[in-house]
Amino acid sequence: MLVTIDVESSVEYVNLNVGDELRLRITENATTCYIWRQAAALPHGVVMLGDEILPGIGGIGAAGKHEFRYSCTVPISTRLRFELARPWQIRQPIKTTSVEINCRR
Repeated sequence: MLVTIDVESSVEYVNLNVGDELRLRITENATTCYIWRQAAALPHGVVMLGDEILPGIGGIGAAGKHEFRYSCTVPISTRLRFELARPWQIRQPIKTTSVEINCRR
């Protein structure tokens, strides 16, 4: 099963089955040089399937979505954390967000 969540929609908890694909989308404007990144290593049992930038509509410079794709290989409950920062700067991110996932058989 495919589950797509827009992180800004106030969804903080997602139930999945092992093998489901989870797509998390977060608004991002790459022209500002701030990008969303995964804030911590994934725990055993959660694999990243990919991430990509989905273009916005509205012309050059319009915000798009950063889509992170995951799947669970074993039953697990964990929190996926993300931070918005410039990759070359070593300081606190300007924004953070997270989503709790619960994968079951």
